[in-house]
Amino acid sequence: MSRKSHRPVSRLLQELRAEGQFVSSGHFSVDFKRALQKRAGYELASFELAVLKFVQAGVAVGATELALTESSTEMVFSAHQANWTRNQVFESLYRPGRNDKNGAHHLGQALRYWLKAFKSGVLVELPEPPAYFWRGETFEEIETGLPPFEGLRLSLVGENGGAGFSSTPGALGHLLFDQCHSCPIPLFLDGKRINGFNNDPHSGYLPELRLPFTQKFWSADDEYLTAFRLCAGVDRSLLRLSELSGWSDSEVFPRDCSMASFLTANLRCSPQPSFLLWTRDGVIIKREELPPLGCIGITMILCGDELSVDLSGLKLIEGQLFELQKRNALVMAKQALIHLAESGEKLEIEDNKDSLLERARSFLGMRKKPGSELNAIELEVLQQHLIHLCAEYWSP
Repeated sequence: MSRKSHRPVSRLLQELRAEGQFVSSGHFSVDFKRALQKRAGYELASFELAVLKFVQAGVAVGATELALTESSTEMVFSAHQANWTRNQVFESLYRPGRNDKNGAHHLGQALRYWLKAFKSGVLVELPEPPAYFWRGETFEEIETGLPPFEGLRLSLVGENGGAGFSSTPGALGHLLFDQCHSCPIPLFLDGKRINGFNNDPHSGYLPELRLPFTQKFWSADDEYLTAFRLCAGVDRSLLRLSELSGWSDSEVFPRDCSMASFLTANLRCSPQPSFLLWTRDGVIIKREELPPLGCIGITMILCGDELSVDLSGLKLIEGQLFELQKRNALVMAKQALIHLAESGEKLEIEDNKDSLLERARSFLGMRKKPGSELNAIELEVLQQHLIHLCAEYWSP
């Protein structure tokens, strides 16, 4: 795993930076000037955007796990079981804009940025030796002495104590949590899990403030909605909604869904915003905030694979299909919320000693005493709120 193998890679990069002696089997020439000419109009504006392209590449190629490890002098990107060949990796440098099904076009965008930005060196490791080290003009074939890596591993050598990485401390982590929590495969930054709805900085779990408590996903045959994958949903659900409501506390998504929705409660009874999200190869490319009407918010996640995007592939361009997807999502969400409100008498709350439970009860009915079920007044509060939400806003 890349999180465990970062240390030997780090030692290797230190030696490469110091121009240590390695067994070299030749050079792999890349006409970088030609590659740069072909990337006109496809330039990524920042290091962080190149990281998002790496995530998209790993998801598109079917990697089993993505891991990023950052230090003051280098950064290592690992895509486990990514099955790109050597030719696909290097040819991706010359093919900006081409939409390869295996994600090589995403990888090419990230590589073109990094080869230009990190003149101290970029190490490319594939399952079969040799590895390739970029010294600013050519790729040098080297024998690293490291165990073979099953996938693709990229290591960037920073200059002047890591100049070229994120300029603001914590910026990369904020970006990944914001745009990659819907990634369908495990994604780690310095060993910390990024993906999962609870990590959404806007709607996920936040102690003393927010509690995501249930979810619903659709596998509907809708000609305007595209099937896609997500990973886990709500990690822990204190509120148990009846099966009749159509909502679930399950952590398992269907392999392909056309839309996923999550309900989040603001534990301070403050307005909780609702959102529409579009994702493309594991990265959120658009977040649209909906007006808050109460302490319960809904977040809906859709697939933007069939929608138009800009040249970077990271910004959604609104059009007719986008509007149809939005309308259908709002109709489906409204129907689900009405059903939930109508079946509110089946709502139960799990009894345990966790303080989160009392906060959840508090938001629903300002309950202070322990108990395993919501009383009629508390149920009415939830039902009336949902009915109001449906009637006042969820009508596209």
